[in-house]
Amino acid sequence: MSERMSLLEFLKERSGIRLSKLEAYLDLVDKASVQYIPKDLCKQEFSLSNGQFVITITELAGCWHWHRATVRTFIEQLEKMNQISVTRLTKSQIITIPMLAAFLQEFIPLHQD
Repeated sequence: MSERMSLLEFLKERSGIRLSKLEAYLDLVDKASVQYIPKDLCKQEFSLSNGQFVITITELAGCWHWHRATVRTFIEQLEKMNQISVTRLTKSQIITIPMLAAFLQEFIPLHQD
């Protein structure tokens, strides 16, 4: 329980018009739920599993109105907290949200026809 509380405490900070950490995390979850791949990377072939998506630090910085260094630090902190795992590629990253992946693994097979 204290691990979840520390995650919420870390995420709740808000600064000006920039997305808060919570909003940024929810954006990551949203992207993972649809296995997002940026338009400029669509020509590359990615094999994504549940709870994964492809992104660049530059795109996240633009979406969230953050500096790229801030995005990198945020991603690294979430990784240290075991909330995400990151596979670093040459010009992009595959981010996995294990909690979402586990949920989708359990939920989706029950509702397929």
